[in-house]
Amino acid sequence: MNLIFKNFTELNYEEQIAILDIRNSDHVRLNMKSSEIIGIEDHIQWIEKLRLDKHNIYYSVFYNEEIVGAIYITAINSEKKKSTWGLYFKEKTNPFISSISTYLLIDKVFNFYHLNILNLEVNKKNNAAYQFDLSFGFEVIDETKEDHEQYYLMSISKEKWNKYSNTSMMKLLNNKIKKINYKFI
Repeated sequence: MNLIFKNFTELNYEEQIAILDIRNSDHVRLNMKSSEIIGIEDHIQWIEKLRLDKHNIYYSVFYNEEIVGAIYITAINSEKKKSTWGLYFKEKTNPFISSISTYLLIDKVFNFYHLNILNLEVNKKNNAAYQFDLSFGFEVIDETKEDHEQYYLMSISKEKWNKYSNTSMMKLLNNKIKKINYKFI
């Protein structure tokens, strides 16, 4: 099994279109804060702006050379040592791929970027995502409402992650990760 996490700024045109197709799919779009279809030109311009952006990093996820989704860190605040993260995948993607991707990104946030807090927002209607985030140790810290939608604000600290990553479930996932080839580009 090969997993490549390729920065959006390193994607060629065809790869940029492939990730946009996933982002514009009903399965993904309807679970995002912005559910409008994104145009190709807007998407390409946004990726160009990411080249100079030090507060947002987006990775496309390649599973055996096929783009299956994206995982990202946003609102990176080096002074306060915190950020927000998110992900989206093709509808039929094996949940194991999203779990591995999540584990690796959380670990990268805390041990490569040396941040101390990782936040996320999840729509209250998206119970699958909510349960997924709980399974990685995130806790609800607040709730908010935007455009008639309600969201859980969730968070995990580096200290809690270091403890949680030693639970039997996370150790099992980490042992599986040791058997795959992965890299961040």
